[in-house]
Amino acid sequence: MKPLFFEHPHDPRVWDVIQWYLGESVLVVPVLAPNVNTWKVYLPEGEWVDPRSGEILRGSADLDVDVSNRAYTPVFVKENAWEELRAVFTAEHP
Repeated sequence: MKPLFFEHPHDPRVWDVIQWYLGESVLVVPVLAPNVNTWKVYLPEGEWVDPRSGEILRGSADLDVDVSNRAYTPVFVKENAWEELRAVFTAEHP
């Protein structure tokens, strides 16, 4: 695990968020408050995939993510790594 500012040192936003990379391509967003249904996420530059929906999202943007399912920790995958990692997040195992 590593903080976002290791990969994006010139993006001032990453210095103020509690999010990290798991490996090179997975962004993990811990939910640090009880009883919340949405959580603010900052996606750094680039394109990202939401593994729950498969939706491609543009970075350098804020999102409000549904976290009402307490068993779910928000994660996002760099778009260029999605095909390689898809089976990790879905039931599509080769």
